[in-house]
Amino acid sequence: MATQELNEQPTLRTLYRPPGYLSNESVEVAVVIVVIPETGTQSASSWSDGSSCWLKTLLPDVIQNVLVVEYYHDVPVYRDFAWQHLAEKGDTLLEQLLRRTSDLKYKAIEFIAHGFGGLILKRALSTMFERFYDPIFRQVILSMTGVVFLGSPHVTWSKTKSWESLPLLLRACLKGSKKKAKTTWGDASTVVSISQKFADLQVEVPILSIFEQKTTKAGGSVFSGKKEVAVEKSFAEIGAKNEVLLGADVAHMDLCNLNRSKSHFKNIEEFLVLNATRLNDTPVTQSLSQQESHVLWEGSETTGVDEQPRDKVKEALVLSPSKGSPANATGGSSDIASYEMIPRKPVTYNSRKEANVPCFLMRPHVQNPDFVGRGAVFDALDEALLPRSDNEFGGSSLKTFALCSMGGVGKTQTSVEYAYSRRDKFDAVFLINASESAKLAIGYTQISQKLGLEDAASVGDQVVSRDLVLEWFSRPLRHHSNPHGHEQQNAGEEAKWLLVLDNADDLNLLVDYWPVTGSGSILVTSRDPLAKTQSYVYSPKGMDLECLSTAESAAMLQTLTGYKTSEDEETATAIGKRLGGLPLAITQVASTILRRSLSFEEFLRFWEKDTMRRGLYPKDTGDQGKNIYTTWAFEDLSSEGQCLVDMLSFMDPDRIQESILDVGHSPEDLAGLELQDYPNNALSFIDARTELAKSSLVRRNIKLKEVSIHRLVQDAARTRMTSERRTIVVRGVVELLFRAWPFGIFDYNTVRWQTCELIFPHICFLMSHVQPSDKSNLGNVRVKFAKLLTDAGWYYLERGNVLESLPFQEMAQKLLDPSDSTEMIILADIHFCQAEVHIYTANAAKGLPHAEETWKIMQSHDKPDYRLPQSHNEMCEALLHLERFDEAIEHAESAATGYFALNDPEHYPFFSLYMKAFCYWRQEKNTDAAQVLEELLEWRYKTYGLNDTESFKTGLAMLTLGNVRESQGRLEEALDLHLKAYDQYTVTLGVTHYRFAALSAKLGGHYARVGRLGDARDMFLQAMKIYGDRPYHIAEVTLVSIELAHVLSLLGPEEDYVVTKKRSVANLEALNQGRTEKLMEADVERVVAPWSL
Repeated sequence: MATQELNEQPTLRTLYRPPGYLSNESVEVAVVIVVIPETGTQSASSWSDGSSCWLKTLLPDVIQNVLVVEYYHDVPVYRDFAWQHLAEKGDTLLEQLLRRTSDLKYKAIEFIAHGFGGLILKRALSTMFERFYDPIFRQVILSMTGVVFLGSPHVTWSKTKSWESLPLLLRACLKGSKKKAKTTWGDASTVVSISQKFADLQVEVPILSIFEQKTTKAGGSVFSGKKEVAVEKSFAEIGAKNEVLLGADVAHMDLCNLNRSKSHFKNIEEFLVLNATRLNDTPVTQSLSQQESHVLWEGSETTGVDEQPRDKVKEALVLSPSKGSPANATGGSSDIASYEMIPRKPVTYNSRKEANVPCFLMRPHVQNPDFVGRGAVFDALDEALLPRSDNEFGGSSLKTFALCSMGGVGKTQTSVEYAYSRRDKFDAVFLINASESAKLAIGYTQISQKLGLEDAASVGDQVVSRDLVLEWFSRPLRHHSNPHGHEQQNAGEEAKWLLVLDNADDLNLLVDYWPVTGSGSILVTSRDPLAKTQSYVYSPKGMDLECLSTAESAAMLQTLTGYKTSEDEETATAIGKRLGGLPLAITQVASTILRRSLSFEEFLRFWEKDTMRRGLYPKDTGDQGKNIYTTWAFEDLSSEGQCLVDMLSFMDPDRIQESILDVGHSPEDLAGLELQDYPNNALSFIDARTELAKSSLVRRNIKLKEVSIHRLVQDAARTRMTSERRTIVVRGVVELLFRAWPFGIFDYNTVRWQTCELIFPHICFLMSHVQPSDKSNLGNVRVKFAKLLTDAGWYYLERGNVLESLPFQEMAQKLLDPSDSTEMIILADIHFCQAEVHIYTANAAKGLPHAEETWKIMQSHDKPDYRLPQSHNEMCEALLHLERFDEAIEHAESAATGYFALNDPEHYPFFSLYMKAFCYWRQEKNTDAAQVLEELLEWRYKTYGLNDTESFKTGLAMLTLGNVRESQGRLEEALDLHLKAYDQYTVTLGVTHYRFAALSAKLGGHYARVGRLGDARDMFLQAMKIYGDRPYHIAEVTLVSIELAHVLSLLGPEEDYVVTKKRSVANLEALNQGRTEKLMEADVERVVAPWSL
């Protein structure tokens, strides 16, 4: 029987079919081209070659036996237009494709989409690829061989500037409707969601993205009648693995009109022809075994128009509706667009993400063009660190070297020069600051993002980022592909990497960041000579970096000053000898010579007569003469320059943002600083900054708008200060950081993280130089500093450094005056944060007193705002963990009453009501729990839309409602809700968050129940990887390892089961330490944290 025609539905119709198709069974279709036109345009039949539709003339000439079908979406383009229509039309396109799977079977499918039609297609493909494990979806995926986007915008959160082009594109499609363009383009979150999801999936299908190079005129006053390029290169770029970008010398609306004279037609022709022959060689097909692929095809054997009625398609696309579903999504509805479509996430069979290689991360350091000397040092580094084939170190091929010396000798400059000059020897080079734990955490997070192990949207827990990087270090596979997905010959080889850990003076910090195995190289710079030993980490080779030789000193001085005549060489040698070969001294002396227009002879005479020579650091340098340069540089500074360097001496030296320093110059701005000599206008600030840079006291990164300062210069500046001056300067730094810090309300707000990450090191540095005993000297900034420490500690907790956040709260508490009633609110915040730390680390009994203290303070000191209800929430959470459910419910209800009284949508009592429902569930009051959770979900849908990305709260409610359904025996509903929650967590929390681990384990249990053992295994492994080895997750890890061992006992292989079983036994033993009543495997679930259930 001939295959039925693809135009039975009004939204999917045939434009061209081979002659004799349908009437002659011998005529077979080999390739199906699906075309999605731009919004507001006519049918794709108007895509002209000059006389007729090229889809009917040129295309059949280049591809034999091709069937061309059009998805005629008819998106409203006037007063009824909304971005949500694009998502709805994408869902309908997918429905139409799924209804014709028998027609598409064994045929290559290629898509061509124009403009906003590309967003419709991205929506459909994203849903399909997210559920690729479902046979009905997988069948279409296995047939896909290529996608062509013609001027399709790709709008993501990282390309917000491109949003400005949306009104132009809208105007072109909306036929010049100015008012609609103004009112519609701002609400573009749907477009961002579609684009971001498609990009994040990294679809492994060849993509040709064509962008226009001629301008499009929309007319009207919005653009002043100017012509602009509607979809230029960066606006079209997806960033997909197999994407090719191509420019076309036409305007947007002409991209779809092709003939053989058009420059981009030949590229489209070659792309379609090449990929039409790849049906049995697609990346997706290659990722499946032959047997698995056969099973998938067989699973869809009866799928077709006759056998697949509309409600069956709806069942495949839409999860079971409940009371929490949208009001118009009823069980008997025939309108598929009325259902929320949150697709099921595919199980990742290989959890190792592909790394972006080559990869170089050395910012903010730049290569020094005036670097001289160190040839012998570089020879030693090459011998120890350059990649080679032999395995010198026995069981590990990790190559390490340590450079040790006092400050100012040039460790950092030497390591930076080595990293830049040898990067052609490595596939990846990373240079990070190792002076503090917080900087190491930031550095590894940046490495993780740079390598592509996680993207910026999914980064959350810095501990997980660290573990991802360490895992890649241990087996750094390179993954290079050409645009058509074929891996190069060296794919699978291990990449060669160099890691520079700079300023690692506290070697204890390196232990948690040190790779155990791997084929890479590590260079450590440290003041501690033990870095050259194996006392802390595996670093058996190293050397003490000596000061420059006399000849190198002279060469460096001549290079920096430009005095390079033969007459200058002798005097330069004499100066270099007197400076002791200290690079920092030579740099600043060169600046002094140039600034004062001195010759070498004049400087030498001045040196011999100078009475200011004194040793500022006898402990570090010994030779008093070495430090004349520092004193001299300070004496030359203006009062504004000296004030600025004083302020910098109490900030983290490596990356000081100029935005913190340039605070505004009105009398009100300067009043809080108490510094009469601080630059009082924009010009004086620039002059002071320039003065410090010219004196080589600071380095400026113009691109990043940051300055850095050497630690010795900081030491010198602090040493010169009187106690009174030090007090005023510290107050000024507190004031600057307080103004720059983006304070939150303890609500896990990730939006501010990027700003916090830059300022946080300065708070840590200042904290190390201020003692609680100094609080009397802090004056009017004492309370500000306490508040700053409290919120910085909360940020540190949000980033996964839970126990490490406690010192911030403890110091903040010591700075406060417990007898001052005006400071009680901050004290309550401190107790709130401490309670959260203990509850998070499975010690609710220790957290409860802090929660009680918060509640007590708020009852007597709180003005009507969110804090009193918030304190009830914290009491509820602590009591919930202690299984005192009735008391917890009382506090939840009090919190809800307080929040509702505020009459502020920002303070809707979500967590109050959620925890009340959770308590009901634990008390087996499932009906009551379900009612509360359904009402919560309905409110979230109405407030934030069906595809809520505002917070993980929607996913949390779905998760717990799924638990309730599971308790009621409604297992399929439970699975559907947990799959929805999984997708929502992916978007809001990212895939490294501990809550995502708990949900992964939950899905693992579902898959094990229905016999999908491979999927269950992968989910359990994913959960364990996220939990890591943090001691406060031992109960959760134990439970997951027990479940994983059970799955492996059925699935195999035997050796994996044995290893996992041993680990689960060891975990249970660790969990039982200190317990009088020992837990059995069946008891573990009752001791895990409630958030993991």
